[in-house]
Amino acid sequence: MNIRKLLAPVIAAGCLLATASGAAAYSGSWSSEQTVGGKLKTFIYTPTTAPALNGKRALMVSLHGCVQKNDDIKNDGNWEAAADQYGMVVAVPQASGEGTYGFTGCWNFHTGNNASRSSSDQKYLINLVNALLADSSLNIDPAQVYLTGLSSGAGITNQMWCIAPDVFAGVGVNAGPAPGSTGSTLDLNSPSISVSQGETNCENFATQVPGGLGADYLKTQLWNTVHGTNDDSVAPAHAHRNADIAVAVYDDYDNINQCRTETIPGSAGDSDATIWCDSIGERVSKIMANGMGHAWPSGGNDGYYIDGDYVDYPAWISQWFFANNRRVDGGNPPPPIGENALVLEPPTAITLNECDPYQEPGYTATDAVNGDISNQVIVSGAGFDSCVAGNYTIDYSVTFSDASSASESRTVTVESAPPPANCTEYTDDNYAHSVSGRAYVLFGLTYAKGSGDALGLWNIFTVTTLAETSPGYFEKGSCP
Repeated sequence: MNIRKLLAPVIAAGCLLATASGAAAYSGSWSSEQTVGGKLKTFIYTPTTAPALNGKRALMVSLHGCVQKNDDIKNDGNWEAAADQYGMVVAVPQASGEGTYGFTGCWNFHTGNNASRSSSDQKYLINLVNALLADSSLNIDPAQVYLTGLSSGAGITNQMWCIAPDVFAGVGVNAGPAPGSTGSTLDLNSPSISVSQGETNCENFATQVPGGLGADYLKTQLWNTVHGTNDDSVAPAHAHRNADIAVAVYDDYDNINQCRTETIPGSAGDSDATIWCDSIGERVSKIMANGMGHAWPSGGNDGYYIDGDYVDYPAWISQWFFANNRRVDGGNPPPPIGENALVLEPPTAITLNECDPYQEPGYTATDAVNGDISNQVIVSGAGFDSCVAGNYTIDYSVTFSDASSASESRTVTVESAPPPANCTEYTDDNYAHSVSGRAYVLFGLTYAKGSGDALGLWNIFTVTTLAETSPGYFEKGSCP
């Protein structure tokens, strides 16, 4: 499918609308703020125009930066025109407030390489997408889900690029650090993660994709960055480093080379775009907004950390994603997602002797979307008294992101301890032991009858203890 040719009428119509009207005239509407996916408070823009690809709508998730709020992006981010042009749903969530800098409104990417798709904002973003995909009234295509973000929103976007390539067909990083960064001041001032480190970090993150399919999804993904050359919060060098990391990651699957450049006009300064292609087409892009500081380049309104005088990023990135998407029909569709599973480590039937301690063999829970969720398994019945003989059942249950659940059980049998063997102790001198038949004498030395244990000299001065463990059988020492 030639996506550029297919989209030509849509792009032309959008340009005509913009030049003819000269003012915002949006067909869609924003929802009131609502909690989506169980956690994130979100504004949703729903267009009334027809979807541009595949008969289904794309979804663009747009993330604010630290100290911003989601209504800053909603009010001044300038997503409406692009959403109407492509029939695209836009979701603008508010960060959860979790993490080291959550109190400032930052997205929680500061855990660096410890970030997990099954916890905190990373998990909440995936749940948000799943909830919107499940809403049939929105008609969203899972092959057309994109993520963009500014500053800390860019930091977590660059994590989600690798942690959840199964969820996002393309990402746009607006002034953020490399995957694996903790967002330290030193790193923000000068990239501390090398290209090879960033590539390794990304590939390690991708192992969190269920079913080991991370590499398969990375093969069909798009990556972009946009950065102001006058940014004094996140050094512009991050844009170049991040683009090099993206090229290195994707080059593992198909040779990538710089294929074109583009000048994007803006009222206060032009932006320079560099694009890299593989054998299929455009794959990685980098936009440097000449003269812009640390801001979201709206191409329209000015706002709080939003600059309208440079590239119209919502328009540019939407067009680029739609023109180069590799997961719609005719492109490279993503492989099937993983499966929900709850698995107990063997054995599932255990026998203990009375008062033996119970040791949990282990269990694993995997969510089709969120990967390993073993820490969410509820275990009941493991607190039984192993000093009381009987049959016990340990139950395991977990609920998955699609609201389905699974349960397993393990049986434990505690057997009564066998009665102690009859044993009698005798402590006496070796002469008395021999006279009483508990020992015998050989060449002046004494030996225990039955076991033959050496007891020392045969006299009345050497005292030993013998244990009769069975009739006529003696061992040196005490009874067990």
